[in-house]
Amino acid sequence: MSICCMNEIIELGPRCHERYFCGVHFPALAPQGIQIAGRSRLAGRYRVAQQLGAHLVEITLEGRGVADAAGRVHALHAGSVLLVPAGQPFRLHSDRGAAWSTAWAHLEVPRWPGFPRQPVLHEGLHVAPLDALFALLDAERDREDGPSAALRRAFADALGHWLQRLVHGAADAGNRQRGALASVFERVRAL
Repeated sequence: MSICCMNEIIELGPRCHERYFCGVHFPALAPQGIQIAGRSRLAGRYRVAQQLGAHLVEITLEGRGVADAAGRVHALHAGSVLLVPAGQPFRLHSDRGAAWSTAWAHLEVPRWPGFPRQPVLHEGLHVAPLDALFALLDAERDREDGPSAALRRAFADALGHWLQRLVHGAADAGNRQRGALASVFERVRAL
């Protein structure tokens, strides 16, 4: 499948599989400020180029991919989290067709203050449990029994908390790095 509209490209080859959870059909996400989230198992041809009105969190669970954001090319490996603020163009594509498993979310701008103002890549994060969380979300997607609504809310809350940890933890790490750098400059000036 390939879609191209006004500088937007979404190209998914036949070996790419995506599961979407959007606020319209999965209303438990809305209170978390999550417009849409998904789990992707990508292989072969995959390419996306967009500029969203929402913040993007792109999490590599397994394999590898490539991102281009703010004019920088980033290799994405297991444990990497790419944060792209609303309004910033980005491109994602498979790395020469290699397998790539991701989780991702589009976050409502007003509900996520403190999101970085420029694209940021953080690596080496423990993100494997997100795979299980998305499996739980998927298992309750269409169920209509008594506990299902409560389970959907609980899993959506858990996803919101995970995303907060990734977004704000990454921002905190950036602030610590900037603080450490400022400290080095202060010591140099004192010499």
